[in-house]
Amino acid sequence: MAEQLTLPIEDAPGAEPATLKVAAPPDLTARSSLRAAMGAFEFHMQRQGFAENTIKAFLSDLNILADFVGVGTAVGDISTRDLNRFADWLVSGRGVP
Repeated sequence: MAEQLTLPIEDAPGAEPATLKVAAPPDLTARSSLRAAMGAFEFHMQRQGFAENTIKAFLSDLNILADFVGVGTAVGDISTRDLNRFADWLVSGRGVP
């Protein structure tokens, strides 16, 4: 059974804090999609208390990778060669400094 966490929800100052129950993502395997891994990583970062801007930055970078290799690609199918091609594309093929 997936772990459930209680996350605080910001509300008006002085109001009784509300909570939201969030189920932990299922365990990942090498066959899990990059999309599933990104969701699990976002959950992990939130649980660890990463700053909101840090979470947004990491997810933005992962979205660029997902656009390059395909969001449905299994994480176990992403090779060092793929990552090297991605890094080369970021530097010289993307057209963005």
